[in-house]
Amino acid sequence: MTVSTQDPPRRRFGSGFKLKLFAYALVAPVVLLILGLVAYPFLFAIWVSFTDMVIGSAGNFVGFKNFEYLAGTATFWSAIRNTIVIVL
Repeated sequence: MTVSTQDPPRRRFGSGFKLKLFAYALVAPVVLLILGLVAYPFLFAIWVSFTDMVIGSAGNFVGFKNFEYLAGTATFWSAIRNTIVIVL
């Protein structure tokens, strides 16, 4: 008695690639939307923190002057102390 074996069916070249490409094409719009809703405001907030921008004007780049002003106020250090006390 002889046993015949069959070779497994051969996958077509590129079928896995096309499936992955289709999956990425479906996910791409959502990823771009999330990046737009999260990354843009985050980067804009960083930019604004380095300018003297007020609502209605473009603002000028001032570097770390905003942070120097903040570090020089007693209210800031009181808020830091309160935060540490609450966290601990």
